[in-house]
Amino acid sequence: MKKLLLLLTILFTSLTGWSKCDFSGITFKKVQQQANDMYFQTNMHSDECWYYYFTVYDYQLNKVDTLEDWGGYTGVSFGKGKYQMRLNVVNEC
Repeated sequence: MKKLLLLLTILFTSLTGWSKCDFSGITFKKVQQQANDMYFQTNMHSDECWYYYFTVYDYQLNKVDTLEDWGGYTGVSFGKGKYQMRLNVVNEC
């Protein structure tokens, strides 16, 4: 397997503040890997108050890309280098 440093972090963002929102039931994990293709899953479901989106930060290019959501799943291909995968969750209520 090629050297790949992947940092899995959850970045929670809220307009109303941390103390008013309960993010404890949210999961985000890597569910499959085939060579450099990695697939991630969350148990989040968007509704009128909550929404989420996946992003990946590329340290080499200093660039953030938003990934496509496939009903709680997403996938990305990584080359050599350092990346940070993020699940961004927003509560607008």
